[in-house]
Amino acid sequence: MIDIHEISQICIFANRILPRIAVITTIAVKDGVVAADSQSTASFKRFDVVKIHRVGTGPFSGWVFGGAGKLSLVMKMLCQIETGSLESLEADTSDDTSAYGLLVGPKVSYRLDSTSMIPMKFKGPYAIGSGEEFAMGAMLAGSTAAQAVKIASKLDVYTGGPVRTIAV
Repeated sequence: MIDIHEISQICIFANRILPRIAVITTIAVKDGVVAADSQSTASFKRFDVVKIHRVGTGPFSGWVFGGAGKLSLVMKMLCQIETGSLESLEADTSDDTSAYGLLVGPKVSYRLDSTSMIPMKFKGPYAIGSGEEFAMGAMLAGSTAAQAVKIASKLDVYTGGPVRTIAV
């Protein structure tokens, strides 16, 4: 299993080590709980990946971060969040892959896009990733964040594996 926090220790090398691993995923937030699937894909293979993480250092210490999209960009996002320096991340121009993140705190939550890293505040249930529409529909119909990710995994081929949760 790949843990995004362990990988964040080698962020400076992320573009060389993780260029083609995608964390196409579903991450959902509702009622102070962040839930994510654990499937990641690369070269037509599936990997078990921890996609949500409690931030351990910096101004967002104690918050929960989850990332979807190109893994090297997700790792860079986490590194920036841990240092408190939110700067635009240059995507590899050889493809159109980007990354999205959720930064969930006790009183406020933000969506981040790797191309701008401008925090966009959101309230209520929210989801990112390839299964976000399925998860949003499930949450608006009454499902918890974890149930919504599980429902999305039945409908989205890029979402799968055990669902992990972290309470904010």
